[in-house]
Parts: sequence; structure tokens; C-alpha cells
Amino acid sequence: MRTTRFAFTVLELITVMSIIGILTVIALPKFTETVRNSKVRSARDEVVSYFMRAHAVAIQRGQRTHVRVAGDRMSVVTENNGVEQTVLQSDLYSGHGVSLYASQNEFTYDPRGFAQNIPGMGRLMVTRDSKSMPVCVTGLGKAYLNGCN
Repeated sequence: MRTTRFAFTVLELITVMSIIGILTVIALPKFTETVRNSKVRSARDEVVSYFMRAHAVAIQRGQRTHVRVAGDRMSVVTENNGVEQTVLQSDLYSGHGVSLYASQNEFTYDPRGFAQNIPGMGRLMVTRDSKSMPVCVTGLGKAYLNGCN
């Protein structure tokens, strides 16, 4: 008489669990590195978007606009008749777990959208653990991701 088997043996289960454990040990460091890199990249992209937003707001409103960096916090602030209005702000450490280092604390755009107080090239570094990515700001106020000269 023939019996059909509806379950796995203990040996088969232990073998599969061992293979899964070995693969997890091999893949876990690469996975954590990928997560760290993605957080740094997303924070870097957010930094660039702040400069793009400040440029656009300066032109749209015809007002002097500032990108301010205070520690790990960034903000876009407009200025009209001596009154400041915050357009955008965030804390990159609480949002992405990164630190922000800037060559200067304030980048200013005139009402035409041109940068005013950037001597040569402004530089910001987005850092988490040992991973750092630069953001460069030209004298005209354009922010870009690839290496600063």
C-alpha cells in the first residue's frame, strides 16, 4: 500500500533554515549600506530642491530670497519691505539621519533669481556615518550634484 506524505521532515526544514540564515548573514551588510546610501542621496536631493525652490520663489515673487543653513536645518526665507516669511524649512537629521556642513550659512538670491553672496563656489556636504555627498552652488545660484571644482 502506498502512503502519501503531506509534510516536510525535520532534516529538510533544518536544511532550508540553515540556507536562509547563511544568505541573510551574507546579504545584511550590503542591505544596511544600501539603506544608508539611499538616505544620504535623498537628503542631498532635498538640499538641491531647496536651492531650486529659492531660485523660483525669488523670480515668482520678485523678492530677495535666502537659503539659510543652521546646523542640520535648512530654510527658504523671502524678504519683503524688511519682513521675512519662511517658505520652506526642515531638519535633515530628524528626516534623514544625516548631518549637513556648509561653506557659508546663507545663500541669497536677488529678485531676478541670481545669487548674490556666493564667492566662487558654495559647497554643502551631506554626511551619514562614513558616506558623504557634496552639493555645489555656483556664483549664479545653480545647485548641482556632481563634484565641486
